[in-house]
Formats: sequence, structure tokens, C-alpha cells
Amino acid sequence: MLKLAILPALAALVAATSTTADSDHAALPSYHYGAAIPIECMNRSSETGEHIEDSNHQLQWIPFPVCHETSKPLEFGYGIEGEVNCTIPISHEFFHLLEFYIHSDAPL
Repeated sequence: MLKLAILPALAALVAATSTTADSDHAALPSYHYGAAIPIECMNRSSETGEHIEDSNHQLQWIPFPVCHETSKPLEFGYGIEGEVNCTIPISHEFFHLLEFYIHSDAPL
């Protein structure tokens, strides 16, 4: 008899958990085959390498540099395998940021 009383409570718990999980997944982006996935980089100061934050103190993300081949920032196609060529210009500022990473052993 005790087993029968536990089953409805267990079913309600499972239903509540799956509803919460479903709502968590609804906030995530969904992709379809071939959809473009743009690559972004954390914005950092070329002077110090420090992260740059927005007005809400959230890390600022910027598009990947523009690829010479596509004239767009780097992106990958969801579910598509293959080679992607992306030649990017290295400005003086970008060079110093890369140099900072190498000499300071800063995490990328």
C-alpha cells in the first residue's frame, strides 16, 4: 500500500523536474543543420590585456576579425564538417595583444 502512495508523489516530482529542465533549455539557442554559428572573442585591452566590461559589468564579446576570404567574421556551419580558411589582418594593436598573451602567459 505504501508503494502505491509513493508513485503519485514520484510522478509529480519527475514532471516538475522535466518542466524546469524544459524551461532551462528554452533559453538556449537552437540551431538547424547548416545554420551559421558566429565566433566571438572576449574584448581585451591591448595595453594591459585586461577584460573589457560593458556598463552592467558583464564581459564584452566582440566578433572575430573579418576573414579575407569571406569579408565576414569567422563562422562555422552547424553540423557541417570540413576545412575553413580565414586569413585575418594583424593590426598593430592586435599584434601587441597577441604579444601580451605570449610574454605574459595570459590565458586566451
